Order: sequence, then C-alpha cells, then structure tokens
Amino acid sequence: MGAGLMFLRHYIFWLFGLVYLWALYLKFFDPSVSLLNQYLADLVCIPIVLYLSALTLRFFKRDATFELSKLMVLFAVIYFSFLFELVLPFISNKYTSDWFDVLCYFIGGGIYVLILSCKEKGAGVAPL
Repeated sequence: MGAGLMFLRHYIFWLFGLVYLWALYLKFFDPSVSLLNQYLADLVCIPIVLYLSALTLRFFKRDATFELSKLMVLFAVIYFSFLFELVLPFISNKYTSDWFDVLCYFIGGGIYVLILSCKEKGAGVAPL
C-alpha cells in the first residue's frame, strides 16, 4: 500500500490535524481570549507529534508494527514541557510559560496512549 493511502487510513491523525489547524486559525484570526483559543492547539499537538514520530521510526526501523512505548510518550511530554514552558520563555520574550499548557501536553499524551491501547484491544479505533 502506498504512503498516501496509508495516511488516509489514519483518520484520527487527520482529525487532530484539522483541529490543530482550526485552533491556529482561531488564535490568529479571532484572538479573543478564551480557553479554547489558548489551549486547544497544545492539547492536540502532542498526539500529532507522537504519531509522526512513530511513523518516522517505523520507516527508519523498517518495522511496520513498531509503536512508541509509554515511557517514550512520557519522555516526549516532559521534553515538550521543558522546552516550551521553561527553556524557550527564558531565551525569548516571544514565548510565555504556562502550566496549563503542561497539563494539556500530559492530557494529549494520555489521549495518544489511550488510542494505542484501544488499537491493541481491537476496540474499533483506527490504528495509528
């Protein structure tokens, strides 16, 4: 199966991608202060990044069954939290530190793990 068709099978990824684009649209074109505007992109970015990371690792490992472990997911969430909420705000005024973003990263990581566990149990969720 070609790479393009493989992506079409992964509708959860596409749904998160569309939600992320919608959140960015709201952030730039309707900048009214709201929880949705501030945290939706942070919530869905982790599942998107983890999905793309898993696809990349599958390609380089040449193992179509490779999945990220829970420890890898935890490391990614901690890394994002450290980089975007501690390091970058310290280096640049363009970034701000917000602990609710960290909470959104952890929830997004939990969503990714939940989707993987549903896949393993055959609960009818599309594979990542």
